[in-house]
Amino acid sequence: MVSRAIEQLLSEVDWPELDYLVVDLPPGTGDAQLTICQRVPVTGAVIVSTPNDVALSTAKRGLVMFEKMNVPILGIIENMSYFVCPHCQKESEIFSKGMAEKEAEKIGMVCLGKIPIEGKIAESGERGVPIVNLYPSSETSKAFIKAAESLPSDKVLILCNNKNIVLAAQQAEALCETKEIGVVPTRSVQQGIAALLALDQEADLQRNIERMMAAARSIINAEVTTATRDVELNGVTVRAGQSIGLLDGELVVSGDAHDEVVMRLLERVDLSERELITLYYGEGATKDDAEALLEKLQEQYPDMEVELIYGGQPHYSYFISVE
Repeated sequence: MVSRAIEQLLSEVDWPELDYLVVDLPPGTGDAQLTICQRVPVTGAVIVSTPNDVALSTAKRGLVMFEKMNVPILGIIENMSYFVCPHCQKESEIFSKGMAEKEAEKIGMVCLGKIPIEGKIAESGERGVPIVNLYPSSETSKAFIKAAESLPSDKVLILCNNKNIVLAAQQAEALCETKEIGVVPTRSVQQGIAALLALDQEADLQRNIERMMAAARSIINAEVTTATRDVELNGVTVRAGQSIGLLDGELVVSGDAHDEVVMRLLERVDLSERELITLYYGEGATKDDAEALLEKLQEQYPDMEVELIYGGQPHYSYFISVE
């Protein structure tokens, strides 16, 4: 779905003269990156990595791919760079200190910013009060603002793609004085892709946020991953090492095989008014596994269009989007 959607976005939209088109991509090298690099003259790429070897190696693969495609690298952002103690406000490096920042220096790149892990975000979420009200000057917000101000644009759209950073992004929007920031509070990668396709270059930020969120909410998203511990939740009993399925963020099924869990997840979805199932495979699923599952889905749902995309996402064997 990603390649086709990007092709439509780039070639079938009557674009006016643009300032910037910002695309939030999954980590590593995948269909989305290749399609964009091959179809349009990309001005630059921003590389995001956490300060650990595995994430950095994935980010470096993406960096190398962009360089091979002659795409300039604008800089590197270090995510989860440090932890801010809620008691003493002391900064502690949980991962290796400044790995992404050091890598940027090593290869002659600019480090655009370092985003911290901050307990205040979780606290404000639990209390149901926006962090912008509880902590108007939190470190996370400052980091978002610094990164936004480093970009060569007067207007910035942030697609969160994770519920845990929505409040921090909204705080950055409220506090930034040098940029016009708009937050699209998407809660998954699948929602982020749907939102991106709804972008209207002629609309203002607020109108785009409304359009993009309407598109994001129109899809059903599911994920399949591996349980790290024994648990019983929502009436589902799970053993460590089993495959588990989440539907719109809620645990609904468990099983001994990823393909089994995917099939059982889709059984819980009302497909009567849906046309397309998109399967993104990543860590824990081989190409052969994914293609075998694709055949099962096409056989099970002959009236649906089913597409398979290599997403390369860590931790999750499958992302599923139904629209």
